[in-house]
Amino acid sequence: MKKALLGVGAFAVATTFAAGLNVVSAFATDISSDYSITGNETEGLVVKSGSSVTISIDHDLALDGDIIFVENGATATIKGTGTLSAKTNSVLFNNGTTKIESGTLANGGTSFYTVLNHGNLTINGGKILGSQNIILKGSSFEGPSNIENGYYDFGSTDPRVGYVVGTGIEKPTLTINGGTFEYGIYNVKNDDNGVLTINKGTFENSVGFNVLNWNKATINGGTFHADVAKKYNNAKESVNVYDGYMNTTTDTGELTINGGAFDSEYSFMVKGAPEIAIANGNFNSTKALATSTIT
Repeated sequence: MKKALLGVGAFAVATTFAAGLNVVSAFATDISSDYSITGNETEGLVVKSGSSVTISIDHDLALDGDIIFVENGATATIKGTGTLSAKTNSVLFNNGTTKIESGTLANGGTSFYTVLNHGNLTINGGKILGSQNIILKGSSFEGPSNIENGYYDFGSTDPRVGYVVGTGIEKPTLTINGGTFEYGIYNVKNDDNGVLTINKGTFENSVGFNVLNWNKATINGGTFHADVAKKYNNAKESVNVYDGYMNTTTDTGELTINGGAFDSEYSFMVKGAPEIAIANGNFNSTKALATSTIT
């Protein structure tokens, strides 16, 4: 299990995970047809397996619990001009096939991910905003990631954490074709058995890293800027991409970069002996590589 401590020169990051959160709130509305958010909802939405729906964010909404839960076998498209804010759990917990076209999904104080993907998720636009409440305790950072693709602990029987047949899919996929992504201890975290492709998008983080890859990730484009020193005066190094290897099955640490613009003090950090292949890209970094350990 990948809990915690990664050192980066003068500082370290301690990832935290809010356990015990319900898979689906007991108070949720099942939907199987198109739905427009009014802003008056008092409970989240569950997109039922076998249905194909469009959810329009027509008004701002802040709720406890998952705001949108997409079941395995369901298809959803999310779009709109409003903002969904999760006070607990996630704005989106996807186990099906979902596209985000527009709208804002924001951490509204939750200690959990803004977006949790255990299915197939494509992001074409919109804003995904993580927690800015990343706490510096001594030399360690603590707080939630913005987007989690894959499993925190693949073998766990808790479907929020591990792969459970019939709930999530074995190899969650996240494809990012555009959008704005900000904050979180990791802006985008590709975890156990996750497959990540970033083609385009703007990734900004002044409180943590932009990309953490544990399994298979390909970056073809996008703009990545990390500068933790803006918030933490005694954390002077900033890192865009962290690539870690744990095993040959679910945490292979395979990273391919074919393009993109990367602006930070360190372009990369690595744990173990991951495979990094760089074909192209613009790296505006004073230090190219750092190593660290995770326990």
